[in-house]
Order: sequence, then structure tokens, then C-alpha cells
Amino acid sequence: MHHGLRPNQQAGTGYTLALSDANERMVECDNAAPFTLTVPPNADVPFADGDVVRLAQLGDGQVTVSPGTGVTLIVNDGFNTNLLGKGSVAFLYKQAIDTWVLTGNLEAGSSVVVPTAELTDDFNRPNDPAGLGTSADGWPWGVIAGVGDGAGQVLLNQVWLPTNQSGFWRAEKDLTSADMFSEIQAIDYNGTGGGNRSVFVVCRIHPSENTFYAGRHIWVRPDEDEYQLVKFVNGVQTPIGTAVLEPHATYPTTVRLEVIGNQLTLKADGVTKVTATDNEITGHVRAGIGFGGGLAFFADNYQAGVL
Repeated sequence: MHHGLRPNQQAGTGYTLALSDANERMVECDNAAPFTLTVPPNADVPFADGDVVRLAQLGDGQVTVSPGTGVTLIVNDGFNTNLLGKGSVAFLYKQAIDTWVLTGNLEAGSSVVVPTAELTDDFNRPNDPAGLGTSADGWPWGVIAGVGDGAGQVLLNQVWLPTNQSGFWRAEKDLTSADMFSEIQAIDYNGTGGGNRSVFVVCRIHPSENTFYAGRHIWVRPDEDEYQLVKFVNGVQTPIGTAVLEPHATYPTTVRLEVIGNQLTLKADGVTKVTATDNEITGHVRAGIGFGGGLAFFADNYQAGVL
């Protein structure tokens, strides 16, 4: 009979928790390079409420616990989600659906900002060639005029962008703060046409004008990704910050824009890609998405909320 914890040895630079890691396993993170341990959403890996996952940092590479899409990590004030160093042990306790408590040998630092999702849309509704329709929570999508042709449909329970078209949409419901995030999951492309393709996540949209901040993820054919921060003021697009070009990611990729005060951060799968400071757009409390022309494009699982 086994009376101890069974090790799950991970020697790479990242790992996403599996159901088998619950309760009687120790996830051993062992690499000289930084290691990211991802807590998946309940929709992907349905841990039971009350499950416990233990983890240990065995290598010199610092372990960071990263929440997956829609996951909230609750951490004690004065600490972040990094393990303290080699030999550190921590554990995760699933308190509720997509809510986990993280405690143990954690690094001191700024308290983790726990985002509150106020808008969600999984697009799981009948195909709609006329637009994005209305979310299950009852708020509709509206076209942002002047910055695209308004193309976009719900198809196969995802957002579908027809080839060589573009458009921007806002969720027609106010958030409770202008300090916000907006994110969507870039799924895949369809079609063989030329050109690059883009997905935008949008924050601080004026309720009637085409003024907002946007984070842009571009699949640059054939094998690169570019990340940009831009602002649209009365339809005029201006880059802010410095764009980043890197090898093409594997889809799906969750693209997220965070705006707190005058600080903007664009992330992909929880990793910061671009930051910038800008003071022009303040106070607006709507969020949304956008797509650029090129190859036809799919996306899914939208969220927006306050920070």
C-alpha cells in the first residue's frame, strides 16, 4: 500500500495541471530556466471542489503559477504567484469553479490583482450571418462604426471573420470601472488567401464614438507573430509602445489587454508581450473585440471585467 505522495516529474519549462495531479501527487518542477505552471479552467479540466494540488520547485528556474482563461487565484496579501526559490513547496486548493487558493513558500511582492469578469460570451448559439448577436447573459454586441466594414458572424459556436474583411464590436453593457481587461481566445484560421490576419482586444470604448484602446495579435505569414498596442481616437489609429515580433505561436492563444490608470499591458497566454503608458483615453467603461483582414479567422470564449 502506498502511503506517500506520488511524484509527477516535469523537466520542461511549463506544465498544465491534469486531473491525475489532485490530492495524492506532487508536481515536481525541475528546470534551470523559468517554469510556468498553468491552472486550467474548469471547462477544460474539471477538478472537484476541494481538490488539492501540491507542487515543488526542484530546479533553479523560478516557478510561476499562472491562471488559465477565466481562472481566479486567491493569494495572501503581500505575496505573488512565484515560488520563493529552489526547494520551495506550495499547494493549490480548489475553492469553487475556476477559483483556487494558492499558498506556501511564495515570493514576497505586490498582491495579486484578482480580476472580476463582468462580461462573458462563449458564442454557443445558432449560426448568425447578420452579426454576433446577443450573449447568453442578455447583452448584445454592437458594431463600432468607422473602423471596419462590420463583418463578422457567429458560426459553429465561434466568432467567424470572412476572408479579407474587418470589423470592431463593443459589448453593449458598461463595466463598473475604467480599469479593465478584455480577452478572447484566437482559435485557428480557415482559407488559403494571402495576407496577414489580426485579432484585437479592446478596452475603454466610448459608448457611441470610435475611440478606444486596442491590443493587436497579428499572425504574420508564414511563421511569425506580432503584438502591438494601438489607440483609435475618432477613427484615427496610432501605435503606442514598441511592437514585438517573435516566432509563430501554437493556437489556441488567449490574447488579453489590461488597462489600469494610464498603464496598458498586452498579454498572450498570460505572458506579457507589450506595455505602454498613455493618458488620452480615460473614463470609458465598455470593452470589445476586433478583427483585421486577410485569412478567414475564428475566435472564442470572450471575457471582460474590472481590475
